[in-house]
Amino acid sequence: MGFNKIRASFSYTGFKQVTDAWVDQRMTEVAERITPCQQAYYRAAMFEAFAGFDVAGSSQGALDGLKQRLIDEEGEQEGNNIAKLLISAVGQNRADLVNQIGNYNRALGRINY
Repeated sequence: MGFNKIRASFSYTGFKQVTDAWVDQRMTEVAERITPCQQAYYRAAMFEAFAGFDVAGSSQGALDGLKQRLIDEEGEQEGNNIAKLLISAVGQNRADLVNQIGNYNRALGRINY
């Protein structure tokens, strides 16, 4: 393996560690507001938006699978709406959108904060 390949692999590892730490911090901030399924989608969306790769570190389509889980859990309309809000929350750095979902979850008795 050439020097550049070794250096690139170390760069990716460092970048992945920093990204993991950032995502973990953001998840801690919202964990009590959103359901586990919503958390999984939000986490994947952050990786895709910030780092350009999905949670698995590849292009396996993890976000699509997690969106389907949201739809299965919430229903077609609500699942799609929540997915859109979570994507917007990531892309626009808008915690208020996550709070909206939290209020929705609280109204349905899914969370208690």
